[in-house]
Amino acid sequence: MAVVLTVGITSGVPSSGTGTVSTIDNMLSSAGTPSSNVLTIQLSTTPSSASYPLHVGLVSTSAGVTTPGQAVMAGSLPVTMASNQTVIPVGLVPLSSAAGLTVSSVLLSTTTNATTLSTQARQLYKIEGFNISSLPAFAKLYNLSSTPTAGSSLVTIFYTIPNSTAGAGLATEYTNGVPFGTGLSYTVTSSMSSSDTTVLQTVNSVILSVYYK
Repeated sequence: MAVVLTVGITSGVPSSGTGTVSTIDNMLSSAGTPSSNVLTIQLSTTPSSASYPLHVGLVSTSAGVTTPGQAVMAGSLPVTMASNQTVIPVGLVPLSSAAGLTVSSVLLSTTTNATTLSTQARQLYKIEGFNISSLPAFAKLYNLSSTPTAGSSLVTIFYTIPNSTAGAGLATEYTNGVPFGTGLSYTVTSSMSSSDTTVLQTVNSVILSVYYK
C-alpha cells in the first residue's frame, strides 16, 4: 500500500517548468543516518523559484498492519510534520445545563446519614461540606450500588468536614473526575475511623454536597 504525502516547497526548484526527477534529485542530499521509521529529506542547494509540490510516497511492504501504524489505519505509516505555528490556546468549554453534573446537597441529620446517590458507575467531580456545629464531621464515600453500612462497608475516600460555630468546611474538586465503577454512596458520622457508627450530634448543622456525572 502506498501513502502519498504532498509537501509544498516555496524555494529550491528550477527557475521554470516543473523539473524532472533528475533535477529534483540534484536538489536533495543525504541527511545523515536515518532513525528507525523516520524519513528525512534535506535540500542541498538553494534554488531560485516559486512553489512546486514535491510528492513523497511512503510504501508499506506488508499487507497487514505495520508496526508503527494503528489498527484503524491498516497498512499505514505515521508522518510527523514540523511547523513554525505559534502556540494555539486551548480552554475548557462549559457544557450545556442539560449535559452538566448531577448535584446532591443535603442538610444532614443525627444519624449515620447512609445514602445511595447512584446504583451505576459514576465519576465524582466535586464534594463540599459545611459545618456550624461544635464538632467535626467525617464523610466517607463508597464504591457501592447499595446503601452502605456505617462501620463495616469498605470506604473508598475519607473526608473531614471541619467545624466552627461561625461556619467552616471543605471543598475538593477533581477536574478529571474520580471513577466509581459500581455505584456512588456515602455516610457521615462523628469519627474518622472506618469502623465508626457514631451519629452526628447536632441536627441541621452539617451540609454535604456531592457533584457527579
